[in-house]
Amino acid sequence: MSLIFKVVWVLSQFLSTGVFTQTPTILASSNLKPQPPIMQLEYCDPNGDGKMELNLDEISQEALNYYGLDPNDPEAILICTSVGSYVKLNNPSYEPTVEYICQVAGPLTDIAVNDLGIVYVNTFDAIYRMDPTGCTYNPTFPMYYGELLNSLSFDTGGNMYFGFADNSKVYRYDADGLTDPYIWHNFGQGNAGGDFVMVGGKLYISWDTGLYNRLYEVTVDENYNYVSHINKMNLPEGTYGLASEFGNLYGVTSEWLYKINLETQTFESVIYNTLENGYWYGAAGLHEGMILNATLFSNSSDANNNTNPLPPIWTTTQSGQQTIYVRIENETTGEYVIYPIIITINNLPQLTQPENLIQCSDEDVNTFDLRLVEDELLQNVTESVVVSYHELSEQADSGTDPLPELFQTDVSQKTIFVRVQNSNNECYAVTSFQLIVNSFPELAPLVTKKQERSLNQCYITASGRGYFMLDEMYEQLVTDGNPDYILKYYSTLSDAQNGYNRIPKLFYSDTGSIYEIFVTVTNDGGCTSISNFFLDGNCVKYTLDISSINFPNFFTPNADGIHDFWNIYGVSEKLQKETVVTIYDRFGKKIFGFKPYNINGWDGTYNGNPMPSSDYWFEVVTSIGARFTGHFSLRR
Repeated sequence: MSLIFKVVWVLSQFLSTGVFTQTPTILASSNLKPQPPIMQLEYCDPNGDGKMELNLDEISQEALNYYGLDPNDPEAILICTSVGSYVKLNNPSYEPTVEYICQVAGPLTDIAVNDLGIVYVNTFDAIYRMDPTGCTYNPTFPMYYGELLNSLSFDTGGNMYFGFADNSKVYRYDADGLTDPYIWHNFGQGNAGGDFVMVGGKLYISWDTGLYNRLYEVTVDENYNYVSHINKMNLPEGTYGLASEFGNLYGVTSEWLYKINLETQTFESVIYNTLENGYWYGAAGLHEGMILNATLFSNSSDANNNTNPLPPIWTTTQSGQQTIYVRIENETTGEYVIYPIIITINNLPQLTQPENLIQCSDEDVNTFDLRLVEDELLQNVTESVVVSYHELSEQADSGTDPLPELFQTDVSQKTIFVRVQNSNNECYAVTSFQLIVNSFPELAPLVTKKQERSLNQCYITASGRGYFMLDEMYEQLVTDGNPDYILKYYSTLSDAQNGYNRIPKLFYSDTGSIYEIFVTVTNDGGCTSISNFFLDGNCVKYTLDISSINFPNFFTPNADGIHDFWNIYGVSEKLQKETVVTIYDRFGKKIFGFKPYNINGWDGTYNGNPMPSSDYWFEVVTSIGARFTGHFSLRR
């Protein structure tokens, strides 16, 4: 008998002794296990109807991780170490803990679990089956001379795979034990870095190329024979093992266990090795040799009969809370269990977009009370909530690094993200608003004497009453050159400060009176500054009986460069921009309209055709309500 045959025969005995002989346990809906506590899932509904579309594939995976096939046998990953320790990492998908099992002599380079739950380990020279009741094992065969045995796994069909640290061959020993171990595939270069595990119908291998640890994704046929492989991604350096547990793929280095996201090709830390039991080497999911299926149903009867499963994408049918059922079944043994899952749909806080907080300041640093947005923000929120403010949207989503409610800023504009979370659940909504610091308009300072600043241009009405156009002080008051500020006028400083008793821009005066006028100047940011000037009613004495606004008596549009246009003159540039002039013929028909500042004036045409010599009437209306009418002659 050859050495290889002896090895196969002994290994066959160990593989075959784990076959279940008892009838599978069928747990009907009437026998729902009370432990662990019922799985409860909460979701946040943005539209407020209490129903949501859910991804049941994700929920099935969560239920598998949470319940498993037996509450006394939950998800776990077995890890062997450099000093021969054998540990179990419980609950890797949530709240992981490390449990010491036992220790044997010498380092263990890998660990594996077959479809019957039997645990195997290997050293550099042999494969062993662990005694489930103690920390002992028996060798099944010695290592091949010149080769270092470093990896061991089972597929979901019960076939064993093993590899070596000094060649590129992967060996397989079939579950039926009828043939010798044989080369399953030779990858040509590199060597096994650790483990060959099944996830989603693919076999994944940690392969050492000499420069990198790569994750190979291997396609196999229905009998688990090699078909092809791709280099899926690079793994963290020193990845000695892989583990599959309830559909999740994990990698292990000497110092940490991490979860592998095959879709995004990213890694998530699970737990770090405290080195209390040596460096971690190999790993195996406690149930990785099994095929466990989790299926969801709307009621326990369907779950027990395995009929009418819910679709992968499903919308809840009851508002608020609904119970569905998961059936977890072992394909190998036919054993199944049924557990309830309570799904609760909570509504998101219904926020109102708040107005921006605006301050007027010329200071370098300004303080805002962020709570000032809350009356508007929460006007449609009826539940108890917690409000927090954040500088970044990511911080608002995670609820980290909240800002003080009295927040200081040294910039003129800043976005603040506000998170509003329901006090009774994890549902929250985020919106944002702006902190805006606007500067005050730059004005000439207040004066105390009319000689320092006064409006000397006045006008007389047809009845002989004198008046001032207060907007003509604009250029003297506004020192920053902005032409678009809003000016309002008052007779006292108190009125200007409080916005009371505003006086008109067309201000009528009495001869001999001196007036102090206070003016508020407001920019487009809503910031207001105050200045003042004086009016001397004696201005009327020195004005002729006709206003200083010049209304020409005639014009001669004959293109000789003299009196070719009719326009008004003698008003400020601002008034020219805001005054409208309308020309009529003697029958009252509108001929032309214009603003004096925009064009040279009327050229004596109507729709491009010359008008005849005649008298024409004008109407001049300023932005402050002054109106003038009269007539003039067109001469050709």
